[in-house]
Amino acid sequence: MITKWYVKLLKDPTTAQGRAGKIIRDDIYCREFLFLLQLIPAVSVGIPEEPSKTTHHRLKVVVERHLFISWNLYEEDSAKDLMKLAFMLAKMELEKRLAKGELKQEETVQLDTLNYENPCPVNPAKIPEPVDKVFEMEVERTIGFNCY
Repeated sequence: MITKWYVKLLKDPTTAQGRAGKIIRDDIYCREFLFLLQLIPAVSVGIPEEPSKTTHHRLKVVVERHLFISWNLYEEDSAKDLMKLAFMLAKMELEKRLAKGELKQEETVQLDTLNYENPCPVNPAKIPEPVDKVFEMEVERTIGFNCY
């Protein structure tokens, strides 16, 4: 069964200009972003129950320093590109967790050299600014029992 979801990346009210992707850790090992998300089942959009079906999530994305250095995204002027890339790759991981029914209120996604390598899997300049945008996710879930 395929279920459609809408994901909205919210502005973080604790950052300057209410940006998304607040950096909550930046050290010699990694850079960690915090994203605030709303997740809404598509079937609930526009009905009176929409607010009760909407869930709020905190997504932490930890990007290993070796990884973003190898992607050439370590300079101050590329911080926004790294944030967009971190969100896009983490969103793909969220789709997998949602399909397994394992999505929690607070999730952490690790981006490291075990999962990604050089070159960068996507051109960050081509990724649209994700703040206040609604993204669709189609998730396929198996319903029923596994018979072996």
